[in-house]
Amino acid sequence: MIVYPEAFKRSLPAGFDGTFGWDFLRGCFGPKIMPMDFDAVVERHGNFLVFETKDAGVPLKEGQQRTLAELVKLPQFTVILLRGKREEDIHGFTVWQKGRVSPHPDADADELRAYCTAWFEWADRQERTP
Repeated sequence: MIVYPEAFKRSLPAGFDGTFGWDFLRGCFGPKIMPMDFDAVVERHGNFLVFETKDAGVPLKEGQQRTLAELVKLPQFTVILLRGKREEDIHGFTVWQKGRVSPHPDADADELRAYCTAWFEWADRQERTP
């Protein structure tokens, strides 16, 4: 379920190919839990860089917060919470990795690009997982 459909339509995700309605699974995971998505994921040699994007002032929902916090307890996952829905709107990001939270409050798209390049170079040097 898209909570803010008009905002979603204004900034469609890269490679957008439509939406899928998950409402038919309501109740399968208890009374409150519904599937969530990641806005983007990159995998390299068993290491994952996960992106969640939010417009300015839009907080993570409690379920997203819990899921992402649990995910980064696994050493192969890094999560970036990105502020801004388009390249020109990026105004900061936070990196969650190995139990640490590293804010980059004034970062722009160039700084995000540099971080992602460094992450990929690191991941590329790691041995492949079986």
